[in-house]
Amino acid sequence: MASDGHSVEDRTEDPTPKRLEQARASGQIPVSRDLNMLACLGGAAMGGMTFVPVMGRDLSERAAGFIGLLATMRLEDGGYAGHLTGILGSAAAIVAAIALPAAACSIASALLQTQFYFGGTPIKFQASRISPVAGLARILSKHNLLEFLKASGRLAVLCMLAWSVLGHSPVNALGVMKSDVGRLLPVTYGEVQQFAKPLMIALAGFAAVDVLLVRLKHAADMRMTREEIRIEMRESDGDPMLKAKIRRIQTQRSKRRMMAKVRTADVVITNPTHYAIALAYDRISSTAPKVVAKGADFVAARIRDEATNHGVPIMPNPPLARALYQVDLDEEIPSEHYRAVAEVIAYVWKLKSRIGAVG
Repeated sequence: MASDGHSVEDRTEDPTPKRLEQARASGQIPVSRDLNMLACLGGAAMGGMTFVPVMGRDLSERAAGFIGLLATMRLEDGGYAGHLTGILGSAAAIVAAIALPAAACSIASALLQTQFYFGGTPIKFQASRISPVAGLARILSKHNLLEFLKASGRLAVLCMLAWSVLGHSPVNALGVMKSDVGRLLPVTYGEVQQFAKPLMIALAGFAAVDVLLVRLKHAADMRMTREEIRIEMRESDGDPMLKAKIRRIQTQRSKRRMMAKVRTADVVITNPTHYAIALAYDRISSTAPKVVAKGADFVAARIRDEATNHGVPIMPNPPLARALYQVDLDEEIPSEHYRAVAEVIAYVWKLKSRIGAVG
């Protein structure tokens, strides 16, 4: 059972882009810790192979000189303080040469996995976090059990690897210290280098498995139920009743604007009862007449009434009316209707001129 009350079996749908975006905004991004560890050790290895051989010789020489100073109990040549300062400085340089590349590679790995994500939800108090029952449930969860098994397997493999490679290293180190302390760091570097190769191979295998498991778990966590998808679609699209009301208002306003243009039309062509198309022609700004209003049945009747009230001529022409009804509003008529419309408009203008002459 998931935290939101839905079982895993209910989550059968792929996550929507909105769900993935919300998850990313809240910091739910698949990140493999094993891959970060591999990158960290890889950076440390690069820093060690690049800088430690040179810095190690200097540290070995300083350590050998200091031990020789202790053996002879000589206090000249700067005394113990000067030698210790040099040794600590060389050791700090070696640590920095290893630690800085390791930190840089680890940060780069995390940024690449999260695609340079910065942010996350603020930390909030949750009573369930301090609940013993909830804490026990988290401890015994499948995720924590899987993490425990992964950690146990990783530890077992690394222990076997360390024993097989470095089993006799402490004895060798003691022998070196008795013979020549100056060779201690080179010998140690060689042993670490010998151990680093199989270690990196093992960690690469762990990281590959961990990346796969992390991404599979993230994909399973992001899956949605059908009800969640319906709710998201409803929230995205808005209230259907409100949208229908807005569409009705927009349609009414559009019809009012269209009816207002009928009074400026030159002619209304009808079917005569089913269709009505109002045409306007401005010889200065237009190359052909435009459809300024059109409608069928009830709307056609309103267009005819509006034309009658404002003295716009009405011409019955069923074939032409049916053809012009397919033209969009405020669009010029197609060229194949030029001749038929020109004859109608010429007749209307001639009729208007006769009425004007009689008046």
